[in-house]
Amino acid sequence: MSDTEEVVANLTHAEINACSFDNWFPVFDSIKPRVTLRSAYIQLTQDFISYLHEDGVVIPNSIVTGKYNAEFSDEEEDEKYPTQEEEYAREFPDIQNFIAETIEEFDGAVFPKLNWSAPRDAQWILSDSKLLKCTHTEDVFLVLKSSQFISHDLDDAYNNVKEGDTGDRLAPILVLRKWYDIHPSMEFRCFIRNKNLVAISQRDESNFYDFLVQKKDEYKTKLVDFWNEKVKHLFPLENYSMDTYITRTGNVIIIDFNVYGPPTQSYLFEWDQSPLLVTEDVLTAPEMRIVTSQSGVMKPSLQTYGGVPSDFFESENVEKMVQFMEKQRNESD
Repeated sequence: MSDTEEVVANLTHAEINACSFDNWFPVFDSIKPRVTLRSAYIQLTQDFISYLHEDGVVIPNSIVTGKYNAEFSDEEEDEKYPTQEEEYAREFPDIQNFIAETIEEFDGAVFPKLNWSAPRDAQWILSDSKLLKCTHTEDVFLVLKSSQFISHDLDDAYNNVKEGDTGDRLAPILVLRKWYDIHPSMEFRCFIRNKNLVAISQRDESNFYDFLVQKKDEYKTKLVDFWNEKVKHLFPLENYSMDTYITRTGNVIIIDFNVYGPPTQSYLFEWDQSPLLVTEDVLTAPEMRIVTSQSGVMKPSLQTYGGVPSDFFESENVEKMVQFMEKQRNESD
């Protein structure tokens, strides 16, 4: 549910919970050879959740590496950056140790997320250009604190539950996945309706890849076979979407599961049109859509796709951002 459209209140607690990482990952992590990325997760304490809700990007002093060392809030800031210990966030030993140990276990880099969403809108704050490549505990804290997508998981994950539906609300978790240099051209979203794979969409609709036109049928076959053999009889929902990646060696891996319908993004399809309409008969074969020419590219807006948070565009925040970037450059010299 990390890609959002207008929320429609027609889901159930069970559907949302089934797509939570801690519910689906243990099932597919047990399959050999591996069909998803190595991952670890920990339940968030209420104190840490409160910290994520607080204004400003302030991190514990014990994990400051020197790459970043600035506090940003709505209040007037002094010209000097905070240097006293009391000006840093309180410590979270269990979570900090979990992050540090997992980074070491996963060869020095992780990709963080919560139950459903990854903080992709906070990539701008990391010095590494690779998407959400976190190599220090500090990196993880920064992207979590800077992300509006994370706020969705904490506050709005159940907003689209239909009236009268009851069920448990899951506790927030922090997930760390082994970082992998995924090329956007090989990411695909699969749509499953009434236990049938009905559609496959290229996820990176902002780019045209010529080789996808040549290999479309081959990739479609790979994804259909993978779903039939590895997923169809294991995932509990009748309607859902699944994010997949085809590796350089041709293997298919699961990236995530999402609910069927808004707020999940439909990419090159429309939820109210064929073949995604729930009221339609199931097709005999799934339809696969890719961007077939440069003229078909869907250009995303900066704010929609989260390159920079929306409040960056407010004039009073520009000066703070300039100060932050300048300090970061000076410390990296």
